[in-house]
Amino acid sequence: LILKNLGYEVAGIVNTGEESVEFVKQNRPDLVLMDIMLSGEIDGIAAAEVIHKTLDVPIIYLTAHSDEKSLERANLTGPYGYIVKPIKEHHLRTNIEVALYKHSIDRKLREYQHWVFTTLKSIADGVIATNTECKITFMNYVAERLSGWQQQETLGKSLDSVFIVR
Repeated sequence: LILKNLGYEVAGIVNTGEESVEFVKQNRPDLVLMDIMLSGEIDGIAAAEVIHKTLDVPIIYLTAHSDEKSLERANLTGPYGYIVKPIKEHHLRTNIEVALYKHSIDRKLREYQHWVFTTLKSIADGVIATNTECKITFMNYVAERLSGWQQQETLGKSLDSVFIVR
């Protein structure tokens, strides 16, 4: 009722962790509001973990349980919010808006990272990328050929231990 009052469409309600995973797979909602305590073989956190690993759908937890252990498990699933019951309309609205916005930004960032990675891989010159500590984070095929190193061997190594200027 709160969601409809806020102008959102409710795609459906399920009661078990297994049903939630299947529902999200079939219906691809824009957002999942997940209760931690669900009946069935898996709880809401385990269901959210499956959804997070296999589908690109943001999740906000709704729960009456805010104990440390549950919160730690929930955080490992990459939630976009965590609301403790009883649910207040303004908290729900704020969490939904932030989650949808953050998810759209995350998606754009992943697309940009993929574009940059693809571009760097296909450049005809040798490319070695490092982080701010000059530790190697990427090498393209040409850099591998020129240096004699494989990217997997160099990741995390300092640039000057791999690329020696004479």
